[in-house]
Amino acid sequence: MLEDTRLSPDKVLIRLEENLNLLLFDLVDQKRTIDHFDLAVGEYRPTFFVCRHRNCGFYEDFQKERENWAIEKQKLKEEIEKLDARTAERKVYKEELTKLQNAFTSTSKDGDSEIRFRLGELSRELTMQRVNELALLRRYAGSQELEVVLRKTSGIVFRIIWPCARKMLSCMLKTLYIEIKIAEFGAAIDNIVK
Repeated sequence: MLEDTRLSPDKVLIRLEENLNLLLFDLVDQKRTIDHFDLAVGEYRPTFFVCRHRNCGFYEDFQKERENWAIEKQKLKEEIEKLDARTAERKVYKEELTKLQNAFTSTSKDGDSEIRFRLGELSRELTMQRVNELALLRRYAGSQELEVVLRKTSGIVFRIIWPCARKMLSCMLKTLYIEIKIAEFGAAIDNIVK
């Protein structure tokens, strides 16, 4: 039985050759497949580059549109603020006009025209003061918003500049320390020489 399980060297070589032939055939087949895929990729590569180029163009267009939208949004915000200011001014004018009409109706018809004129002048001055007050309040609010933005940016700048300044100061202190040590060393040498 042991002799049956053992293979002769010829049979082993034949089987190894068969396995080698199968492996070589598989290798040749895989090389053909790889060459086929290389050709296919080579055909699609220009298409891929064109698509990538178009994608970059679309992204640039998108960025430009986004910037345009941001500019337009800012303009619209400014217009809305102006319209709100006009609305507030008109509201003040309307209130003052109502007060003036009530004051005129309360004075008698045959009352003094100088009183009516003076009342009108005071009403106009008061209206202008209120309009100016609203404008100043808007400017104050705008300056507060600007101050907040400036504080944020100054904080960012400080965080960026401070490490550099700290390193520079450290280098300056090291240089000063070295100069002091050199001066002490020179003084010690002078003392030794004397």
